[in-house]
Amino acid sequence: SASASVSAFADADADSPVIRSDPIREEHYARLAQRQGFLTAFREAFPTTHILPKSLLKGCYYHWKQSVQRIVSNHAVVPPGYDIREDFPNAKKWLDWWVHEEVAGMIFKSKGWLKDELQAHPTRTTNDIVYLNSTELDFDHIKNGGRADYRRKKTSKPRETEKFVNDGRELDTTKTLFDLEKKDEEKKNEEKKKEEEKKEEEKKEERKKSAAKKQREGAAKHAERIKENKKRSKQDVLEQGSKKRKVDDSNSDRSMHNNSMFKGLGLSRISADILSQCQLDDDYVLGFYNPKSDGNCGWRSASVVINNNEKHYGIVKLVMKHAIVKEKDFFTSLFGSEECYQYVLAKLSQTDGRVIGTYWFDVLDCPRVLAQAYNRPVIVYSCHLYGVHGTTFLPFREPEKNSNNCIIDIVPIVLYLIGNHFQLIVIKDDAVDRVIWPKLFPGYEFVISRYNITRLWLDLYETRCQYF
Repeated sequence: SASASVSAFADADADSPVIRSDPIREEHYARLAQRQGFLTAFREAFPTTHILPKSLLKGCYYHWKQSVQRIVSNHAVVPPGYDIREDFPNAKKWLDWWVHEEVAGMIFKSKGWLKDELQAHPTRTTNDIVYLNSTELDFDHIKNGGRADYRRKKTSKPRETEKFVNDGRELDTTKTLFDLEKKDEEKKNEEKKKEEEKKEEEKKEERKKSAAKKQREGAAKHAERIKENKKRSKQDVLEQGSKKRKVDDSNSDRSMHNNSMFKGLGLSRISADILSQCQLDDDYVLGFYNPKSDGNCGWRSASVVINNNEKHYGIVKLVMKHAIVKEKDFFTSLFGSEECYQYVLAKLSQTDGRVIGTYWFDVLDCPRVLAQAYNRPVIVYSCHLYGVHGTTFLPFREPEKNSNNCIIDIVPIVLYLIGNHFQLIVIKDDAVDRVIWPKLFPGYEFVISRYNITRLWLDLYETRCQYF
């Protein structure tokens, strides 16, 4: 209460006759205390007084009770049935404000710096005093010849508001004190984020289930085809009963040939896991080969099939390089640009020895060049997180034929990629027409149609290749 504080100061300071005999000045400093802050005004007016100015500034008990009522009514801060305690963190700002030394000293007796006369004064609120001061001004205005006009004038001008100056009361906005609006927004954002993460997890799970389902369906179809192929093979053998002895001799010769190749190439038995991943029958596979890992493993694996030795992989590179140089325009169009053509050429131009990852055998361009260079199908199985992806690459020229003008059904070069390392799966010669190969590389039919290339390879493999 600014006016009451100044009056109490005048009564208390007997050495200040100016205050006692000058009520206009007293009213001036009372209004100055209300608008600009009592302490600043007091120091400017009475620089030599021995009285502490803060002992004359009394807080509004009514506003204190209003603030308490608001805080206990806000169940986001204090749950029903509880009092305000230190273990309610949402009330921290509110408590800190009211126990602040400059605020608490104007309200609570326990602080003890307020003068006794002011502390015992029956007035405990500033509301009535402010109202009386306003009414007093109105009376003075009428006494001096003015007229009281209680009508409200309408105006289209925007209302001008004074800059807020805190008059000693606590912040009157709960959201400002406790950041509830900000916390609500953060909570909504967090819930939205969790909902989005949940949806994304559900999508991932759905994709995994879909991939697993397709793989199971593909494996079931493949098993059925293998079963049919075996049945057909048995029927063929029965139909050739009159040639049984000849067939037995042929099988015996074939078995000896396979054993010789197995040892000569240094093959090992293929694991059941790889057979399952590639959907291959153990009866169709001769063996498995793991070449040296030096960045040339793709060419080394191909060299085992072509040259019976991985050490001759440099020859494979050279033949592939010769193929793309000889048909530069065709391969530039196939790769999509001159830049891509030069990149593949750089891969094939690497000398013997370890090479960096940039120049390794890839799963897109190198298999197509290898198939074209040796006029032989190339199969690539690529093992990844969701299973194994298989692709069949066919040459773009006419297949070789025997003396009877029949296509020589040569066994494909079958590469198995796990991580960054290519390995080799060797298929038996007599099983090439019984294996269900993976789907053809996209665009093959378009290329042979565009360049008017023979479709003999496509006719041979179209029924053998199925979606993996």
